[in-house]
Amino acid sequence: MNYGQGNFYNPYGSPYGSYQTQTPIQLTKVSGLDGAKAYSMPANSSVALFDASEDLMYIKTTDGAGFPTIRTFSFTEKKQETAPSVQYATVADLNSAINKLREELNGKQSIPTEPKIISE
Repeated sequence: MNYGQGNFYNPYGSPYGSYQTQTPIQLTKVSGLDGAKAYSMPANSSVALFDASEDLMYIKTTDGAGFPTIRTFSFTEKKQETAPSVQYATVADLNSAINKLREELNGKQSIPTEPKIISE
């Protein structure tokens, strides 16, 4: 048995790193629809191709005989939505609302004459 090589007893890898390096994912860029048409690929496969000059993506698929079909998609950047700011009523706002209510009701319902003041 060779105990010094890799993670012999741990098939899921080591939490301290790995001996393998990860290769970065690369986008395949083409020059427009003509570039997508010229991109060669084997039968029964599909690939995402990105236009080098426009915000377009081509999905090129080939059937069992190697005949291609290309679908074109456009995409736009989606802006991050900002959360609405939270606003709180002040004591003055609350007292004003109580006074407006008192005026609207005009004695139809009893409301204390002096609003309870909330300390700020």
